Amino acid sequence: MRQMGPARLSGEKTASMTLTRVNERIDGLKELHRNNEWKRALDRYQELRRMLIDIRVRHPHLSDQQRTTIQGLVSRLRDMETEVDSYVMQFRLTPARCSTLV
Repeated sequence: MRQMGPARLSGEKTASMTLTRVNERIDGLKELHRNNEWKRALDRYQELRRMLIDIRVRHPHLSDQQRTTIQGLVSRLRDMETEVDSYVMQFRLTPARCSTLV
């Protein structure tokens, strides 16, 4: 079994804590979607992408698979933001109209 130095263990703990915050933010984003708070939800996508990019940049110990997974999440969040933004702009959704679409 490969031993890890204190710096690597600390880095993994930091990445894990940041991922926990990302997960909490995603849960918050889902709640905004459920409550039809589209404008507030749109503001959260960029924050989530930045957090994920920060993990990838600050933690060189991540495996290639982990880096690829994070990049995939960043791309998907960008796509989701674009879709929601486009939809909101197209229909100028009001909360009443949003509730009929969900």
